Amino acid sequence: MGFLRSLYYSLPINLRYPARKLAGFFTWEKTEYFNGLMLPRKGDIFTGRGDFIKEGKEVLSLAKKEGLISPDSKVLDIGSGMGRVAYPLTAYLSENGCYEGFDVVAKGVKFCTRHISVRYSNFKFTHVSLVNDLYTAAGANAESFVFPYPDNHFDFAVANSLFTHLQEGETLNYLKEAFRTLNPGGYLYATFFLLNKERSYNVEKAFFKFPHHRGNYALMSSKVKAANVAFEEIFLLKVCQRCGFEVKLNFKGKWDGLRDTKNFQDILILQKPYLF
Repeated sequence: MGFLRSLYYSLPINLRYPARKLAGFFTWEKTEYFNGLMLPRKGDIFTGRGDFIKEGKEVLSLAKKEGLISPDSKVLDIGSGMGRVAYPLTAYLSENGCYEGFDVVAKGVKFCTRHISVRYSNFKFTHVSLVNDLYTAAGANAESFVFPYPDNHFDFAVANSLFTHLQEGETLNYLKEAFRTLNPGGYLYATFFLLNKERSYNVEKAFFKFPHHRGNYALMSSKVKAANVAFEEIFLLKVCQRCGFEVKLNFKGKWDGLRDTKNFQDILILQKPYLF
């Protein structure tokens, strides 16, 4: 783990956002737009250091390529952040389609509501108060959180860089809830860090390392357990199947330093069978 990342994790939760903001304060950047919508400034983005809009476009591009989504789809964004996935969808979903996103970070929900929902009434963002030692110091337990949506409601759900910040029990609950709220035949696009014999929890070549092993998963930081979480692949795939999902695709990311692919994290495409 790099020095700056370690320093960031050592800060109290209430100081992490101001620290990010301060780091970007001394870097000039012009206001940028996508589809006529103002994008968040880099210092306000709390969901990683990658190319914000490019990553969102890549999620949509893969979903379209694999036939997971259509312009009329009902979409659920689990951990909507600052709108990384929502922005590209504004240029894709029709008036018959709709988008629901929720997040534990209130500033992200407020920003997206102010800059996206005001123009697109079929895009709705909801704040949920849950505790997470990377993002929020107070709230309910994510292990027992019930998504605020009915059964069999969405055609496509996305959890981009979400499960990489959840513990074992939280991950199981979120997978169950995603399954419950998806229509039969619906898909979940989810990213993970998956460990196996080739990718041990502290492999030298890896861009990210997870030295703190906890059985079925490993942590990047023992102090901030939600900082970055990697799961044993065999265990995680069994969990997905136990929740009712069929694993349709399993793309390996380049975080392990062993391959050159577009995606940094590993991607699983899961489907809720039509029998349900």
